[in-house]
Amino acid sequence: MILVLTACTTAPPPDIVLVTWDTVRADRVDGLATWEGLAAEGITFSEARSPVPITLPAHATMMTGRYPPSHGARDNGRFTIDTDAPMLAEALSEAGYQTAGFVSAPVLGRTTGIARGFSVFDDAVSAPYRPADQTVDAALAWLDRRDPARPVFLWVHLFDAHRPWLPTRAAWEAAGGDAYAAEIASVDAATGRIAAALSDNALLALTADHGEGLGEHGEETHAWFAYDSTLAIPLLLWWGAGLDLGERGGTITAPATLADLSPTLRRLAGLPPIATDGADLLDLPAQRTVPVETVAPVYIMGAAPVFGTINTGTDAWLDLPSPEHYDLSTDPGQTDNRYRPEEAAALAEAVGAYPRRWPQEAAELSAATTAQLAALGYISGASSGDTEAPDPKDRLDLFNLLSTPRTQHPPEEALRLGEAMRVKYGLSTELALYIADCLGALGRLSDGLSVLEEALVAAPDDPRLLAAAALRRERRGAMEQQVVAIRAALAADPDHPTAHYDLGVTLTYLEALEEAESRLREAMARSPGDAQARRALAMVLRSQGHPAEAAEILQPVAEIMPVPCDLGRLFSVYLDQPQAARPLLEQCWDGGGRMTAPDYETLRGGD
Repeated sequence: MILVLTACTTAPPPDIVLVTWDTVRADRVDGLATWEGLAAEGITFSEARSPVPITLPAHATMMTGRYPPSHGARDNGRFTIDTDAPMLAEALSEAGYQTAGFVSAPVLGRTTGIARGFSVFDDAVSAPYRPADQTVDAALAWLDRRDPARPVFLWVHLFDAHRPWLPTRAAWEAAGGDAYAAEIASVDAATGRIAAALSDNALLALTADHGEGLGEHGEETHAWFAYDSTLAIPLLLWWGAGLDLGERGGTITAPATLADLSPTLRRLAGLPPIATDGADLLDLPAQRTVPVETVAPVYIMGAAPVFGTINTGTDAWLDLPSPEHYDLSTDPGQTDNRYRPEEAAALAEAVGAYPRRWPQEAAELSAATTAQLAALGYISGASSGDTEAPDPKDRLDLFNLLSTPRTQHPPEEALRLGEAMRVKYGLSTELALYIADCLGALGRLSDGLSVLEEALVAAPDDPRLLAAAALRRERRGAMEQQVVAIRAALAADPDHPTAHYDLGVTLTYLEALEEAESRLREAMARSPGDAQARRALAMVLRSQGHPAEAAEILQPVAEIMPVPCDLGRLFSVYLDQPQAARPLLEQCWDGGGRMTAPDYETLRGGD
């Protein structure tokens, strides 16, 4: 049964608050205090989906009521929202609303076009993202300054549930050692602060842009496939005591999509309707077909884009080089591909009903944008509209590697994985950059440059390869000059207090590891309590395949941050001694050290 809710005709325009959680699956909100409290006093949509498992395109759909082919923002970084797309904030501003947006990640910065219509737009974000409480602090401060005589439209975007997961230790322990659940709980708690500040005349919409694969269909993150693991999202509406929107605590089972948010909020604000791809959430049809897509495979590794449709409760069709068809009535997890060649016409009819506007020209990324996206696990490579491109299913292992932030693997393991992908798929731009970064983390600057130069043979005009190679050449030249200067300083003063250390570190990055080790041992002998010298020497020893000796070098300064982090990882990753590693990693975490995925696994107790 569909509930049709109506706003009280005598009430003033409501305050409208949109809170978006990044990367939160629909099946991960049960038991969350804020979510369940709002659901009990509002209405939830149990069959809500995103049309695209990518942050910018999904948010653009929320704000415009249009699917990605219509609003133009198809992927993160390379696309912006079309200037003629009808922005919700713009319409509300013209109707007299005070408008403000607060985002937590650079992927939603103002250059994307998402800020159009917001009088205040706070995208002052440091990499990799702004924690939820800080974003909420800024939003609540703005609410305190609002003109009480005018309604507000406030959008707050919370990113913490997106990788890299960096929960507090208390949140992680409360979530039973599940870092993803801990981060979802943190955005739920932060949302509670927003809800507590709302007036009786406020309407709150709470949803997510997409979910997370978590290994389903082999996809660890999101953006590569278009299954419900990354498309099914939480969605609810809550309203204050001053609004009369009908019965509280209900659930609507009719199919909903993020394109429905804009037309719904426009109506509840008293704005006239406009043509969109969405419907009114409060008057949804019982059966409905919605399009889904992701073009990220094109930009990540030259694979085919994914286009499909979902008819809730019946069929899901995916148009791929190896097509897919799922019966959702018996296979909601989409694990049994029932497609047969004789269904080609049915597939074409189902998917062809929705325009693709593809291929579409994308902009080149700046070096700064590329770095920001890479820090969050987003990557963007060369485009391809080639219909003969490989099926994304056939390059899933490469996607999982490149979409996981590099810091989530020890550098030697990241390099090993990258080299394995190189043997399997060849040296693409993305893989060359990945391997070069891994080598850089190991102090192998020249080796990294060699990899980039090899990739440039196949792609001599690639701007990112050229920029990365030029940067490494510049750094190598500067370090070579620095070596000459330090040697001169040592010749003049053999007892110089820092020259041995400086020379050892510089030689490490020039891969003169034998002399680097000698110089760092000299620096350590002159100052046995110097944690910096010991850490640098331990890195050289680890790079040379001597992790046990590296651990021995670090033991005397094990209480000095961030040595517990280094030492804990030596025991857990390189020496296979998780019991010895755990107290050190706990000390690292308590001291403010950044944790990695292997750290969490070690602390969870897996031997």
